[in-house]
Amino acid sequence: MMVHFRKRLSADILKEVNDLIIEKSKADDESHNDDDKGNCSGEGEAKESENKGTLIVDATCAPEDIRFLHDVTLLDEARRKTERIIDTLHKEMSEG
Repeated sequence: MMVHFRKRLSADILKEVNDLIIEKSKADDESHNDDDKGNCSGEGEAKESENKGTLIVDATCAPEDIRFLHDVTLLDEARRKTERIIDTLHKEMSEG
């Protein structure tokens, strides 16, 4: 569903949403820094982050070959493997 909605949003809308998220994050960071100033070791000032750059996160970037627990093919594969193990053990028991 995320891919469906993402395709319907223009680049301008996505940029606007990203800007809102960044503004909210900065506001939260500032409020946390104000609360933490008394608890910091050292001079009492928040240390500026050394990380620089842009991180692009997209939750829809996942391999397509992932099989989910409710996938019937997983159950069938487990059944087939179990039957092979039982057949092998039964054959060994009947021969020996």
